[in-house]
Amino acid sequence: MTARVRKGKLKGFTLVELVISMLVFTISVVGVYSASSRITNQSADPLLRSQALAIAKSYMEEVRLKQYAPLSSCPTVPGTGGRANFSHVCHYSLLIDGVAKDQFGNNLSGFSQYSVKVTVNQSSVLGPFGSQVPLADALLITVTVDHAANPTGSILAKLSAYRVNY
Repeated sequence: MTARVRKGKLKGFTLVELVISMLVFTISVVGVYSASSRITNQSADPLLRSQALAIAKSYMEEVRLKQYAPLSSCPTVPGTGGRANFSHVCHYSLLIDGVAKDQFGNNLSGFSQYSVKVTVNQSSVLGPFGSQVPLADALLITVTVDHAANPTGSILAKLSAYRVNY
């Protein structure tokens, strides 16, 4: 602490100066603590995101490799067995897997906390390629993946892609 000299007498801090300095110190400590708390809570987030993205890519590749068929005239799924018998993109419309699975319907080991949702919609916009591809010949595929212990509360991975009738 510094002291002031006034007419030969030493004088310390006033009560107001002391309270203001304590207030500034408290605010800075709370700010540092909240920032470190946020960083700690999201430390597992990159791992969850990268795994969710890998799952989403896998589902997207599976869907895009199937034959094109418009939603309005989607053929029935042959046989039983779920995704293993899906032959057209439109079969994936509104697919919800509460647990991430492979294309044969087997749970992915170690990924039981991930849920996957696939939607297939008739496209309404194709961006710069809209003049080259009729909208009736384009489907928009969206794959979303989330985790039961997701700390952010937002979707971990969301991929969208077009499948056109070529």
